[in-house]
Amino acid sequence: MLASSANDFAQQFKKCWSTEDQEHLAEDFLCLKKTVPHWLENMNEGQISSLVKRHFSSQIQQDVFSQILERDLCIAKQQFSSAFHHQRTLLDDLVQEGLEWAVSLFMFVLTDLRKIATVADNILAKERQPPKHLEETAMLLYSKYFSLCNKDRSEFSISRKRAILHIVNNTLKICSKINNTQIPHNLLRSTSAPGFPALELFPLSQQVTYKYYCGRFYLFESKYQQAEQDLDFAFRNCPDGGGPTGNVELFKNKQLILLYLIPLRMLRLKMPSAALLGKYQMKWFVEIRNAVIAGDVKRLNDSIKQHEEFFIRAGIYLILLQLETLTFRQLFKRIISVIGGTNISLGVLSDVLVELGFKEFAGVPVSSLVSSSSSSASSSASSSSSMLSSTSPAPFQSTSSQQASFPASSAAPSPLPLPSPSPSPSPLPSPAASTSAASMMRYDELECQLALLIAQKYIKGFIHHERRILVISKDTPFTPLKVLAQRL
Repeated sequence: MLASSANDFAQQFKKCWSTEDQEHLAEDFLCLKKTVPHWLENMNEGQISSLVKRHFSSQIQQDVFSQILERDLCIAKQQFSSAFHHQRTLLDDLVQEGLEWAVSLFMFVLTDLRKIATVADNILAKERQPPKHLEETAMLLYSKYFSLCNKDRSEFSISRKRAILHIVNNTLKICSKINNTQIPHNLLRSTSAPGFPALELFPLSQQVTYKYYCGRFYLFESKYQQAEQDLDFAFRNCPDGGGPTGNVELFKNKQLILLYLIPLRMLRLKMPSAALLGKYQMKWFVEIRNAVIAGDVKRLNDSIKQHEEFFIRAGIYLILLQLETLTFRQLFKRIISVIGGTNISLGVLSDVLVELGFKEFAGVPVSSLVSSSSSSASSSASSSSSMLSSTSPAPFQSTSSQQASFPASSAAPSPLPLPSPSPSPSPLPSPAASTSAASMMRYDELECQLALLIAQKYIKGFIHHERRILVISKDTPFTPLKVLAQRL
């Protein structure tokens, strides 16, 4: 709907407002415009005030219409801080008494307020001034509009509560950008209260957005089970978009969800399938996944280091570093399966680790260990070194039907497509690939690493410090991954 003059624009607005035509009000008047009409470019505040009073008798119509014009004029002049304040005033106007019909307009203007605040803060950052608009918006949404909508006791179909999840989603999105954790903490506690409307009452798109940000928040709070449930819901219910060649925006949404769901599930001992990583182009996790499965600590650290800057920006760097413990579990399991027995000499473990590139993971020579099993342990270490280039199957095998997405489940969310364990050990990481390892660990760190694995129930056993041996359980010395996953 194009208006050739200010008078036409005012008349068209008045008609849409009187008929409560929210669609045209949003698309033709309230939306942010790339360019302003020629007749608006040279108008000043006095002319805008005169135009408003000439066409509108209702105070609310005067307020809304004047804020639209002044906001558009500020945006045309690149004055986004001023445009932000006009948009904020416009949002206040739309929650006045008697405008319950304009809930959709309120949500529309709210989203644009966040967009304007983002642009205004970016400009302040370029000018080396502290950003303030996004933080102000988050506080405004939480302290004012969330409370205002939550107090509405009308029937949901006509209540302002229809906008409450939209308010929550925009608040969480802003807080994730400005690294504010206090507001989400209080906000999610409120959404869990008995009086909050059931999630099913809101559009699915809002539910997906809400679950995505909840999952991210709970992930950083180390509430892994709740985080997995929320991110899994978001992934399953987010439209696919037809892959990278289809709807690009929908495809990127799936990638964003996986960016947090994959590290979380790897941390909970559930590996993504190669098909899943390939379909959604999650190249950052391919080598990490392979390193964890293979028990290759150097490969894991190198893979994380390669994309370190990206992981830090995404906020998952520290989570990925926690995979080192799981990778050490895989490594020690494979070494011990080669050595055999339940009394494992730490000297033997040290020698094998040196062969694998941990040059200072050694301390006491094997020959100095006084143990009845010393000679057999030494021969085991030699045999383990000879098996480093073996081509036996990997400790995890792919399932017969690889899926490109998480399998459906009627109850709890099911894991990412997991390779199944193989009864035979896989070859240890090639020493040729590890001889240049930067892992310079001292001998006492071997005991520390084993103690950590024992404390976290990855290994069933204990360390005999005086005899320098690791005593492991005869039955399932390495706790199965499925059992460990239930504890996380």
